[in-house]
Amino acid sequence: MGGGGLMEASDFPSYVSSKCALKEVHGGMGLFASEPIAKDEAVVVWSGKIVHHSALDSVPQDERDYVYQVDDELYQVAFKPGCREPADYTNHSCEPNCGLRGQICLVAMRPIAVGEHITFDYAMCDISSGTLEFGCGCGSAHCRKWVGQDDWQRPDLWARYEGYFAPHVQRAINRYRKAASDAAAPATTETAPAATLPTEAAAAAAPAPGTTA
Repeated sequence: MGGGGLMEASDFPSYVSSKCALKEVHGGMGLFASEPIAKDEAVVVWSGKIVHHSALDSVPQDERDYVYQVDDELYQVAFKPGCREPADYTNHSCEPNCGLRGQICLVAMRPIAVGEHITFDYAMCDISSGTLEFGCGCGSAHCRKWVGQDDWQRPDLWARYEGYFAPHVQRAINRYRKAASDAAAPATTETAPAATLPTEAAAAAAPAPGTTA
């Protein structure tokens, strides 16, 4: 997620696995595996200040690359604007090796080998900020070319990232699916049951008018 001045190690509020190291990549910085990482092992746990969606306009423009959505209309921003820590350099890929467990914990979706770039798909967390929209050149076979805030609505991502979306995104997906299912369901109308005509045998057994059985 961008560049900036790195904080002193003693000031890092977030967690980054000791199996990761910072390296330069594409003119910026990124996290890379320095040791093998097992599937579902915690890689990063972010920390920061939580702000409401209504306060995003007050976040400096150069900080918006580091805004991270943690719940409906709630966003995490840096404790110290302008100061970066290793967890901030968890970059996007359209074919990531990491996903989310809960709101702020990034875990390996599969075994990660030494030297692999640690990445996740921003569609796993961002559904409404508009701050994480950009042209993508990740080069993967699944590259979307453009990363936008509506990407979470893609069924192909639901299948590939099942179990690794942030809770607020999974709730949004569930609502979206239900709305689509309801819209596709055929309309039904209730009708009164048709009158049943007596059978010939029943008619013959019925008493004649003016008589009693």
